[in-house]
Amino acid sequence: MSQEADIPIDFESAIINNDVNVLQKLLMEVDVNMCLNWRHDSPLFLAVKLSREQVVQMLLLSPACDLRHVNANSYSALDLALVIAYDNQREPRQSACWAIVEMLLEAEAEPACPSAMLYVIRSALKLMDEAFLFRLISTLVAHCASVHMHQLLLCKLHRNQPLYSGKHGDELLEQASDFTVKVIKRHSDKPSLARVLACLPYFTDSHWTSRERRRAVILKVAVYLSILGWVWADLYGLAQISPTLANWCYRLPRTVPSLNHLCRLALLSGPLGRLYLGSEAHKLPKILRSYLNFTEVDALTPFSADFDFDSLYL
Repeated sequence: MSQEADIPIDFESAIINNDVNVLQKLLMEVDVNMCLNWRHDSPLFLAVKLSREQVVQMLLLSPACDLRHVNANSYSALDLALVIAYDNQREPRQSACWAIVEMLLEAEAEPACPSAMLYVIRSALKLMDEAFLFRLISTLVAHCASVHMHQLLLCKLHRNQPLYSGKHGDELLEQASDFTVKVIKRHSDKPSLARVLACLPYFTDSHWTSRERRRAVILKVAVYLSILGWVWADLYGLAQISPTLANWCYRLPRTVPSLNHLCRLALLSGPLGRLYLGSEAHKLPKILRSYLNFTEVDALTPFSADFDFDSLYL
């Protein structure tokens, strides 16, 4: 057998044995995205399957690592990591599973196969596995800003909600709305905001135990969309929830915003805008991070129908 033919075997052995030293040497010689088997698993996929936290970290640090690679099941590495995290909740490696999910999200990995999210959401709702659902959503809030992931999560939560018979449905939707707000803050371009707006029916049409909590979530999403620049073509739906909010949303684009708000929007829309709130955020002073994150607006939530919206950036 040739030395070249041994490379996939050596790569696989290094990952199985968690031998980062051997792996580091191999990464200097071979393609980090090579297929190790008939399932088209790359080294990253195998490391995720085995919950090799250090190996995953090393592979992600490789500039050539392809996060868009999919295996024979059309799974991305993130899809696989989510399924592994769900299936191994009672295993000692659970913490490693979640750490890997977090690393992939921070690296801006994306889901590729909706079936993976469908599996974990549908199973967790059906079995009333609220601990998993809350951890999943909180992990996304903390480590993800993907418009696609946001849309996929809300879609699966909404469509599979009838399977859930627990008592914390409102809290799950409220926590999901925190993810919505984060996505809005990170993506102020019109196409992205339009995709977020398209997800609003997942909140409005879901079953809520409390009408007030439903209203507060819709008001919150509408406020953040508006202050980030969305111009509403149809305000009828908002007027049914809060005429005050609908009137404010109508007047906002026709009113000169404060200089403070214009400066913030200019910073967030620049080429480094995503870095300000992403991987480079820790380099900014706390007061600047709070400013760019709309912390003073966050402190006003939950909004009520009679809130004085005119106090916001007019």
